[in-house]
Amino acid sequence: MIISQIIVLSECIKYRLPTLYNPRQRQFWNWNHLRPYLTFLGILTGGLLISYLIFGGQYWFIELLGFAVNYFCFLNFFMFWGLK
Repeated sequence: MIISQIIVLSECIKYRLPTLYNPRQRQFWNWNHLRPYLTFLGILTGGLLISYLIFGGQYWFIELLGFAVNYFCFLNFFMFWGLK
């Protein structure tokens, strides 16, 4: 599943429409090549893996991960709801 998502991401990067630079628009996910995406995902995965290996047995760490996922999901939901 992850490999198929990376293939779809590479195809989206290859065939995306050209965009004009807008200084007010966030440019974090607006990369032109697949390598920055893979670098970011590798660093994120490695950091989460190391933190899980260190704190994985702690109840508060698992609760913190669950809270962070829910917080960012709701944050994105309300942000995109406002753009509607």
